[in-house]
Amino acid sequence: MIRSRKFDNELEGSLERIVYSSDDTGFVVGRLKVENEQELTTITGTLAGANIGDYLKIKGRWEIHPEYGQQFKVSSYEAEQPATVEGIEKYLSNSLIKGIGPKTAKKIVAQWGEKSLDIIENQPDRLKEIEGIGKHKRELIKTGWKEQRAVKNLMLFLHKHGVNVRIAHKLFKEYGDQAFQVISSNPYKLAADIYGIGFKTADSIALKLGLEPVSPQRIEAAIIFLLADAAEEGHCFVPTTKIIIDCSKLLEISQEDYPRNIVHTIERQIDQMAARDKIIIVTDESAAKNTQYDPEELISVKDFYNSIVYHPFYYHAENSSAKKLSQIENSSAQCLACFKQVDWQKAFDWLEKKTANNKIHYSEEQKNAIIKCLTNKVTVLTGGPGTGKSTITEGLVKLVRAKRKKVLLAAPTGRAAKRLSEVTQTPAQTIHRMLEFSWQNGLEFRRSSENPLEADMIIIDEVSMLDILMFNHLLKAVRTDSHLILIGDVDQLPSVGPGYVLKDLIISATIPVIKLNKIFRQSHDSHIITNAHRIKAGSMPVFSQGKGDFFFFGANSPEKSAEMVVELVTDKIPNRFGYSTDNDIQVLAPMHKGVVGIGELNRMLQDALNPPKTNEELTLASKTYRTGDRVIQLRNNYEKEVFNGDFGRISEIDREKQTMIIEFENSSMSKQSLPVEYDFPDLDQITHSYAISIHKSQGSEFPVVVLLLNTQHFIMLQRNLLYTAVTRAKKMVVIVGNKKAVDIALRNDKSTHRNTRLASVIQNISK
Repeated sequence: MIRSRKFDNELEGSLERIVYSSDDTGFVVGRLKVENEQELTTITGTLAGANIGDYLKIKGRWEIHPEYGQQFKVSSYEAEQPATVEGIEKYLSNSLIKGIGPKTAKKIVAQWGEKSLDIIENQPDRLKEIEGIGKHKRELIKTGWKEQRAVKNLMLFLHKHGVNVRIAHKLFKEYGDQAFQVISSNPYKLAADIYGIGFKTADSIALKLGLEPVSPQRIEAAIIFLLADAAEEGHCFVPTTKIIIDCSKLLEISQEDYPRNIVHTIERQIDQMAARDKIIIVTDESAAKNTQYDPEELISVKDFYNSIVYHPFYYHAENSSAKKLSQIENSSAQCLACFKQVDWQKAFDWLEKKTANNKIHYSEEQKNAIIKCLTNKVTVLTGGPGTGKSTITEGLVKLVRAKRKKVLLAAPTGRAAKRLSEVTQTPAQTIHRMLEFSWQNGLEFRRSSENPLEADMIIIDEVSMLDILMFNHLLKAVRTDSHLILIGDVDQLPSVGPGYVLKDLIISATIPVIKLNKIFRQSHDSHIITNAHRIKAGSMPVFSQGKGDFFFFGANSPEKSAEMVVELVTDKIPNRFGYSTDNDIQVLAPMHKGVVGIGELNRMLQDALNPPKTNEELTLASKTYRTGDRVIQLRNNYEKEVFNGDFGRISEIDREKQTMIIEFENSSMSKQSLPVEYDFPDLDQITHSYAISIHKSQGSEFPVVVLLLNTQHFIMLQRNLLYTAVTRAKKMVVIVGNKKAVDIALRNDKSTHRNTRLASVIQNISK
């Protein structure tokens, strides 16, 4: 019998279905089975830890939603374990207990009925009575049941303190039974230890637990957060004045409540942190002023500080990189000294014969580039698409190998490394793999100054993607007698991580830079490369009419734009041009949210390309995963050896083990995929990749790029964003949206400003 009641401001019943749940807030739209009611009742509100099958006692009020009709808005609730056989089966099938999926749940309920949960709780060894549940599975269920209970208690604790309940799984995985102790003693530790938890979440817990709003612990955590937040925006440092202004805003401390001068309180904390080497303060008036301030904000600070604040990571990375570059350049030892006395005419004659099948004839510009790369210790090679970077790289590899010298090739991402391998017909790796990373005691690289790379020449492609930390790790592993070639397109988007390495190397004007301008690689009937250069110059691209490879499809609304993208990907492009929907076409967009955002595009494309299939679908929070789905990794996971931007496909969903298998593309020249197992709580590390951001596409090439540009993307529309998107395509570009958005992007050529000092540090060292 279903225990349920219905009063004006109370409901009781079984939670039958979760229609929607928010990853961030725990907000749920659910369907409740109330006794004597034929139709399910819609409930909305924050339901921390509630699972399908739970028996809920709810307080709240009735509302009429303009679109969805009558709903019950939850103000508070209590959850009990389900009492009916049907409810228990649903609960066990959907509560994320490892070892129990729909089939096992059905067996357990068939065996013990309404006593099932009590037996699992108090007599788990009796699970051996059920056919198919062996010793290993029993232990898995015991552990899963204990973890599920602990996570649920954490959810209720977090909900009580008004905090995102979805972090409970991460907390338990990181701290286990010590989770409550860690949260209570130092909530700010969560922000440092756990991906996806920031200052605001930790601060919310700290304040609700009674921490003093002007405590040194809170101010220090806020400063560390501001530096980390700036790094997310690409900055290596923050002016001290800005730190103080932003910190006072972040802490939301009013002068009325705390008459003490909060500015001086923050300033004292900055000095104390510097004394403990938690931060590094550098006097640099030029860098300190290179930030826009609101006049009223400056008045509140009263004093302007001629200094900047670094997190030690980025300060040491900039200075170490500059010093190592100087050491390499000034070292008299040269592995390729043999090229000092070369007859270059004979060398290029030999090289062209070696590449006769490719019909490569080196121009004077390309020959000069090769000579400089082989005779300088460090060289930057930059240019747009079709200007010969790949041809020069191939020539360098052949000439170095002809002298029986060793060359290593690497790039920041797997796809970029694979493309470099294909161009040079030489093995290439990601930089991480070349440096032989390990994850035993945190991230470490076996290749370093104590154990450098054994190479006479090291060639790094797609350097525009390199942040300052990775650049520093790379340079540490380069011998001072080796030659280093850094190749990239400075007009593309800068790295996701902090720093502006390629640009800073160029503007330092102390390292030889080869700028390629002449276009060599361009088919007579292709517009991709010429249009890329038109975009770089700020001119509207020329769109194909009928035949061609560079198209524009206009749409009069965001909704129509999204629908058109789906139609192009699923029908028009494959049927008219023969490209594979699965392997050849990639949708790009500037923003994540909204009707024409990446999230909504992924939902539409998933439904069109990989519709629901029986027993092959999993819904967690607001995302649905299906076997066959295309996905992309969102951050580096060194334990799994999967990196930010790696593409894969879901091959298996195991509800009982609570795991998912994803087959990732191999970054080597091998076509074999690499299977990686994820626990369900770790699936926030991946997302669907039917549509991806332009930033995530860096380092990759796709046969066909479908780019959605709409005026709704106004805040993101920049020339280098459009340029980067277009240069991802090898054979075809299709832009969908409106030309006004294209025009806005072309006009917005403001150079992305990043707080970096690599160029000036290099200049100072070279004096």
